[in-house]
Amino acid sequence: MNNVVVNDIYSASQDFSVLALFSHATWFVKLIVFILIAMSVYSWTVIIAKTIVIVKLNRMKINFKKMFWSSIPLDDLLSKYELSKEPFAHMFVSCYWEFKRSSLENSYQGKKFIIDKIERIAKITLINEHEKLCHGLNFLATVASATPFIGLLGTVWGIIDSFQKIGITKNTSLAAVAPGIAEALFATALALIVTIPAVIAYNKILKNISSYVTDLENFVDEILTIFIKKIENEK
Repeated sequence: MNNVVVNDIYSASQDFSVLALFSHATWFVKLIVFILIAMSVYSWTVIIAKTIVIVKLNRMKINFKKMFWSSIPLDDLLSKYELSKEPFAHMFVSCYWEFKRSSLENSYQGKKFIIDKIERIAKITLINEHEKLCHGLNFLATVASATPFIGLLGTVWGIIDSFQKIGITKNTSLAAVAPGIAEALFATALALIVTIPAVIAYNKILKNISSYVTDLENFVDEILTIFIKKIENEK
């Protein structure tokens, strides 16, 4: 009688669709699946948001640099972008305000003193902008490194449960073992589905951010060159 019930259970679990695998999985494997799905949803939110931000910032960078290298006076450019949060505009505003302040209050200290103060402000601004751009990437890195092990934990638990069922039923046939093993491996498969996009996106976004920050560093050099020329012309 027990064998009939067991056979009915295993025959009912021969469906290897995703829903069937999930429904027949143990409570712990289901918990792992829910965790992986939640991490996937949040990681995709970060990926989409960061991609949109980087595309938008690159477009704004091009527009600002066109304006910067036009014939518009720097004071007018300062007034136009004084409240802007765009990194290139913010860098210009921070450096130019420091230039004006240092030139008025500390002109007797010499050119090097003024440039050193501007470089310090630029460095602080650059660090702050880099931190803003990288915000949220730590989660992607965590997903990329942790989800395979989370999925593996669910798989190990599912396999242990399958072996316990084998020990109880004394049935070692492939038909009896396969459903339980498939349910266990489902967690690992889902973990890989979550991990692979996170790894690719993390590397891609980090590369884009590094390229953007490098452009911002080069822009600082261009600003300093302009300020050095202004100081020399004033003397």
